[in-house]
Amino acid sequence: LAEDGETVDVIMLLGADPLSDVPDAQLAERGLSGARTIISVDTLLNASSMRADIVLAAAGFAEKTGSTTNLEGRVSALSQRVTAPGTARADWVLAAELASRLGADLGFTTSAEILAEIGSVAPSHLGLTPDLLAVAADGLVVPADLPEPIEEIDTEVVDVEAASEVTDAQGDADGSGDADATAAVDEVVLAELELAEAAASQPAPVSFTPTAAVPAPPLDAYSFRLIATRKLYDQGTIVQAGNHLAGLAAGTSVRVNPYDFDRLGVAPGGTVSVSSPRATLMMPILADAGVARGTAAVVLNQADHQVTELMNIDDVVTELRIETVK
Repeated sequence: LAEDGETVDVIMLLGADPLSDVPDAQLAERGLSGARTIISVDTLLNASSMRADIVLAAAGFAEKTGSTTNLEGRVSALSQRVTAPGTARADWVLAAELASRLGADLGFTTSAEILAEIGSVAPSHLGLTPDLLAVAADGLVVPADLPEPIEEIDTEVVDVEAASEVTDAQGDADGSGDADATAAVDEVVLAELELAEAAASQPAPVSFTPTAAVPAPPLDAYSFRLIATRKLYDQGTIVQAGNHLAGLAAGTSVRVNPYDFDRLGVAPGGTVSVSSPRATLMMPILADAGVARGTAAVVLNQADHQVTELMNIDDVVTELRIETVK
C-alpha cells in the first residue's frame, strides 16, 4: 500500500476488501486513496470494490468447475451447478483474457490444465493430476506420504479356488459381492499411491520457521491490551448477502475478565468508552471469565463499529483505556 505522499498506479483487488479486512483502517484508507486506478475482481460488491474504477464479475463457487483445498489439505473437485449470471466468468478466465489483452498467453484453456500445472510446480500438491482427482469421490489429501512398508507375517496356505468359491457364494447370498464397488475402491487406493510416489520424488515442501517473538511492552495499571478476534457471522460480504445469515452477526461489545469488570463499576451490558491513541468508540461491556486479566477482547467486522479504527499496524500491541460513561 502507498506510504504518505506516494501514489500507486494500479491496485488490483482479487476477492479482497482491505477496508474491512486490514487490521488498520487508516492504512487501508490511505492505500486505496493513493491509487490512480482500482480494479476489483469479485463475486459480490463490498466496501472496497464499490470504490473501484473497474469491476470484473467473477463466477461464484457453484458457477464454475475446478477444485478446492481445505485446511486438512484435502483436494476436492468442484462441478458447475448453475450458470453464472450476466457476464460473470471464472476468475482464471478473467486472468487469461487480461493477459491476452496485455500481449501474453498464460497457456491455459481449461481448469484441468491449471490443476495439472499446480501438481507439477506447487510443493504442497506435487503429483496431483486431474485424472487422479477424478477417481477420488472424497478427494485426495496433499502433500501425500507413502505408506509405511508392512512387515512380513506368518500366513497359512489357502486354497485360492476354494476360497474364491466361498466368497462368491457369500456375495451372491448377501449382495455384498459388488465388483464395481471393489474396483472403485481400488482406483482410489491406486490414485493415492500414485500421488504419494510422485510427491516422494520431489523436494519436500517449504517449511516455515517463525522469527523470534517481539517483546511486548509492560502493561500499565490503567490500560487494557486489545485482543481482536473474529466470528463466523460478521459483516463479511457473502454472509450479509444471505437474508437468513445477515442477522446472525452479534454486534460489537468489549469483553473483560470479571475481576476487571468489577473494578470498572459498570452494569453488565452498560455502555463504556473504549479509547486508543487513534480513536474512541462507545460500546457495551460484558464480563467473560475466558478473557485474561488486563486484556479486552473485541470481535472485528461487526455492524455497529469498525474496531480497526483503534489499531495501528506499526504498534506491537494496542493499549486501550476503558471508562464508564456518565
